[in-house]
Amino acid sequence: MNHKSLFVLVSQKIDQRNLERFGYKIFKKKGWKVKTIFLGNSPKEYIKKSTKLKKIIYVKKSKDALRVSRNIKNSVIYNLCNETFLQTILNFFLLYNKNILVLRYDVIPFQYILGRNFPTFFRRDFFKKFCNIFSLIVIRLLNNSIYYYYNKNILNCITGKKSINKIKYFLKNKVFTHTYDYDFYLKDKNTRKYSNNIVFIDQYEENHPDYKRLKIRTVTKKKYFSSLNHFFKMIEKKFKKKIIIAGHPRAYRDKTRDFGGRKIVYNNTYKLIKNSHLVIAHDSTSLNFACLLKKPVLLTYTDEMKKSSYLMNSILSFSEALGVKTINIDELTEKKIKINLKFNNKKYEEFIENYITLSKSKKLSHEILEQKFSKFI
Repeated sequence: MNHKSLFVLVSQKIDQRNLERFGYKIFKKKGWKVKTIFLGNSPKEYIKKSTKLKKIIYVKKSKDALRVSRNIKNSVIYNLCNETFLQTILNFFLLYNKNILVLRYDVIPFQYILGRNFPTFFRRDFFKKFCNIFSLIVIRLLNNSIYYYYNKNILNCITGKKSINKIKYFLKNKVFTHTYDYDFYLKDKNTRKYSNNIVFIDQYEENHPDYKRLKIRTVTKKKYFSSLNHFFKMIEKKFKKKIIIAGHPRAYRDKTRDFGGRKIVYNNTYKLIKNSHLVIAHDSTSLNFACLLKKPVLLTYTDEMKKSSYLMNSILSFSEALGVKTINIDELTEKKIKINLKFNNKKYEEFIENYITLSKSKKLSHEILEQKFSKFI
């Protein structure tokens, strides 16, 4: 293998936040020669403006995957992309060239409550939804077949018990690590917590790029923010505490995202939750922080969100996994507000084991991975 040659395969911008989350600093500090492969169709101008990296290898089409993979041999490929047909093709070529492919399995709660609403799900856009589901199944089957065949060249990163279920057929090489969120918890040496404000975890619900990719209908901007602000007023009045917005890192920071003049803080969600009285969310992975820090959680949705089987599956799955209630904020009145500020500690501990970490190590997730990478040199 080439001496400490590492390629990070991504499909989103590498800003300061992701440089840290994806382990660039740790890998470079340990002597790895790190390069980035950007997978997808985002314009180069957008990537250059939003990234902290100077040299990026772009893969937009299948022919790019073949061209790029020819020049990469005997290296470690750290795959941080969602499953797509282009990603499948590139991974196959890279494995064929005797590279080591590292797969992360940071799973989240998701149960197919959809089964009970199957007719409702297909009521609109039947053909599009059928094609989307069929293509996802085909991609998953192709990926699993490739991973099974090349299992000796694949390193599987396991973050919790639920991760193991996804890789039981190609479990040759594995490493127990943590989610990125657990790294924040490990780095926090100050155990003192406060309960000053209520935090709402913004999920960029009206325009999240993942919803666009999956062609999921979510919410109407005007209706969504109107519902939120009406709900926030009731909560602030009841608890006599201000609501602070933990802004989504990928959201456009413009005035049309109207949170009623409330303070919006970006890239500091861990600290906001640590010092919170209550955490309000839909189905954000940042609920990991609330779980680790033992904070009460309230999961919410709107009338519009209720129409989406995908969103409701996700919200109800988080609700069941954490042992917390969900409320439709469009049906809520001041008389109906009954919020329990207690949490189920047993459920929280189970959630940590299932979805955040099984490792007892106090090392950061990429420090654990770097040690494992080094064994392949």
